[in-house]
Amino acid sequence: MSSLIFCSRERMIGDANVAASEAAAEHGARKFVLISASPLNEPALDKSKKLPYFGSYVNAKERAELSVVEHFSAGAPQTSTETRATDDFALIRPGFIFGTKGGLPLHLVGIPMRLVFSTLKLYKIPVVGPIFFEVCVAVVDCVHADPTRHITFIARSVALLQPPVAVTEVAKAAVACCESAGKSDSSTSGPIKTDDIMFLARAVNHTA
Repeated sequence: MSSLIFCSRERMIGDANVAASEAAAEHGARKFVLISASPLNEPALDKSKKLPYFGSYVNAKERAELSVVEHFSAGAPQTSTETRATDDFALIRPGFIFGTKGGLPLHLVGIPMRLVFSTLKLYKIPVVGPIFFEVCVAVVDCVHADPTRHITFIARSVALLQPPVAVTEVAKAAVACCESAGKSDSSTSGPIKTDDIMFLARAVNHTA
């Protein structure tokens, strides 16, 4: 069963996005916006990839990002005769996303967490994330439980230090990045981290 989960994640998250970025580039798309994941911001990325279940998720996201960067970076072919003048991609990397999933009111958890982590700002201290990650993995190892039952605990161990974002904020950030296609704007290109997501979402609200 676990092997089927790993395979489906690699195909849905990795292969599908790689194919989409290749097709978009082939047809001259002006920009590619990928919803990625916050662990790709972290020094603990290599260790994250070795975790059962979560490793396939992180690996698939990384493959998708590499494909997007390859096809939409400055200098990459845009048409048969032209190359891209700027980095025409955005890699949106949220941590914990809250909304309503399967009827679960995740905002009841996400909003208080956001208040705490936005106040503490521990995610801005480089060494804290990796240390917290190691502690979480050690605790789970001691429990000796099926890792697939602890996906939220393991997978978000690093991401939890970043303020959670609402699913609507991620969507608005993606829209802002799409609307900047053809413009040289560092705030809507390249890696888009938690603070950037919230900033772009607020900007969309103000212009709506």
